[in-house]
This record gives sequence, structure tokens and C-alpha cells, in this order.
Amino acid sequence: MNLINAIQNSNFNLSKLKEQSFITSLELKDIVAFHQTLNNKETPLVRLPGLAKRLGIGKLLIKDESHRLGLNAFKALGASYAMHKQIKKIPQIKTFCCATDGNHGRSVAWM
Repeated sequence: MNLINAIQNSNFNLSKLKEQSFITSLELKDIVAFHQTLNNKETPLVRLPGLAKRLGIGKLLIKDESHRLGLNAFKALGASYAMHKQIKKIPQIKTFCCATDGNHGRSVAWM
């Protein structure tokens, strides 16, 4: 099961790609390994041919996150990983809270 499906943009030059300073390769491997333990299902790519035609582009695909943990958002991915990191640092943590009842707050509550 792939958690990340990359679709190659033929207009993008991979040789010009630089490593991002905000995340290292090791951190990315840790994030992917963590999310594989959650038994998440892949979220589908949905084609939007009508909008693609209106925009004058060959193909437009969007990631449909409405299947993600019943939250209709990708926020659970970041919240769950942040909580995981904190629990690894301080195993005694029993409660998390956040100042929102939006998608992020709902994802924290779900975890």
C-alpha cells in the first residue's frame, strides 16, 4: 500500500530539486513509518475534466480527503504525528487539547 502517490509533472525539472530545510530525509522516513501503523486507506485522486478544460490544461486531479478517518480533512495526519512525537518524548502525557473545534480539533479528539 502506498501512502504517497506521486504523479510526475512532465514540466517539472527534478534535477533542480533542492532538499527542503524544514524537514530532513530521516524525518520524512519517520513520518511515513508512523502513518503506516495507523492503517489509513489511500485517499483517491478525482479527475475534474470539465474544470481542466475551462482552465485550458490537459488534466486536473484533486486528492479527495473526505475518506480520511471520517474527518473530511488531511489534518489528522499532522495532528496524529505531532501527538506521537510528544508521547515519545513524555510518555506520561494522558491529555491533549487544542484551541479549535475545527478539523484540527476534531482530529486531535479522534486520536
